[in-house]
Amino acid sequence: MANTRRRRKKSGRRRGKQGCLSTVLFAILFLVALFAAITVFFKIKFIKVVGAEHYRTDEIIAASDIKTDTNLIFINKFSGVRKIFAALPYVSEVKISRDLPDTLVIRVVESRAAAYFRVGRDIWLVDARAKLLEKVSAPSTGIIEIVGVSPLEPSVGETVKAEDEEKLITLKTALALFEEKSMTSAVSRLDISGVYDISFSYLGRFEVKLGMPEDLEYKLDFLGRVIAGLSPEDEGIIDMSGLISTGEVFFTPTK
Repeated sequence: MANTRRRRKKSGRRRGKQGCLSTVLFAILFLVALFAAITVFFKIKFIKVVGAEHYRTDEIIAASDIKTDTNLIFINKFSGVRKIFAALPYVSEVKISRDLPDTLVIRVVESRAAAYFRVGRDIWLVDARAKLLEKVSAPSTGIIEIVGVSPLEPSVGETVKAEDEEKLITLKTALALFEEKSMTSAVSRLDISGVYDISFSYLGRFEVKLGMPEDLEYKLDFLGRVIAGLSPEDEGIIDMSGLISTGEVFFTPTK
């Protein structure tokens, strides 16, 4: 009887080990089959680009370095995003996503030129974030000429650098606010020659003197109220340099 029980225990242990090995083998075979299916079936057949305006679809696809027939599941999306940013300075946002079973979608948001610098004979375009977009021979219409600060060692795709850090901060703040308040196309010239005597040309009718760079957002909001109180035919100088200290704004007609 004792020998019979021992034989049964050994037989049970063998069956248990065989069952575990079978389960492991099945799991391995399943994973191999799954990997093979993913490798064979999920290939990129189509690459779709959404949001492109400045760049052509083929330019963005080429910059991503992602090609059709590449496996859709195993592509390195982050590498594609980095390459697009590095090659295409007008692109400000990129998102790459999969649309199973065979489509890759590249969504981009592009910057537009908001202003320009004159550096010798060259003209450098920048966006509202003060990123250098490209060097051109002539500025396009509807963008701001920046006077009083010049980019230091300009390079496409880089944020503007300048010797005077205070002027640079003022420039970035002003450009961002003009963009936020949809004023960019109405501003033709921004003068930061005197960092405590900032001015800009507005609507083709007004020279606006802001004075100190502090409270720029408040000053721009107040400017809207000042202009609303003027006649549509009025042209002249709006002096807001004393707005914060005295609460006074002066308008001097020039016609």
